[in-house]
Amino acid sequence: MTTTYWDEIFLDQFNERKLQEQLQAAGEEDWMLLSVDECIKGISQGSLVLHNDQKIPIQVRAAFADQMTFPLPCSFTETTGFDKQGGRNPHRVIYRDQAQGVSLGLHWREEPLHQEQVLWMQQQLARGAKKLQPDMQLIEENTLELEQGLIACYEALFIVDPHPYYQIVFVRSWQGRAFTGSIQFKLEDAPLWHPLSYAIIRLIHFVEHNHEMS
Repeated sequence: MTTTYWDEIFLDQFNERKLQEQLQAAGEEDWMLLSVDECIKGISQGSLVLHNDQKIPIQVRAAFADQMTFPLPCSFTETTGFDKQGGRNPHRVIYRDQAQGVSLGLHWREEPLHQEQVLWMQQQLARGAKKLQPDMQLIEENTLELEQGLIACYEALFIVDPHPYYQIVFVRSWQGRAFTGSIQFKLEDAPLWHPLSYAIIRLIHFVEHNHEMS
């Protein structure tokens, strides 16, 4: 028992040191492959062009009975969300790039959520996630102001083997309609996916019609 106890302490210390080293590296001024603005520009042109001339083609997707649109790399495939009983849930959808280990999950809220509740909802999600996942490191909470209202986000880091991963969770609301979403990627891929995630989040658009979901 004593050996196990000390092993756990040393493991915690190792993970904490590893976390600090990775965050310090991520804090360098030129750590991103592209800026958020460069990602948005590339998306508008149909593809991102990295500094090694690699191209990432982008296409616009629609979800939830076409009530919202958003850009994603063409490599992502859609999978249907399921409820707790294993049945199809029309209010959940997941897009994955299996090869890169990146996923985007969206959850349409059935209840109205007004703009003044968006930040409160984001804070509730962050606190709830921390309780359910003790290994989660809450890194940052922020808000983005767009024409279609406020976006509230939090960023979290998970130090797990073999690949620590990063997650950006966000809440959007517009004219009562609302959804929560999350983008998850390997920490080692953050130089591309951190700015690209924020570009995607900024470009999610509520469609101006009263189409009802079935």
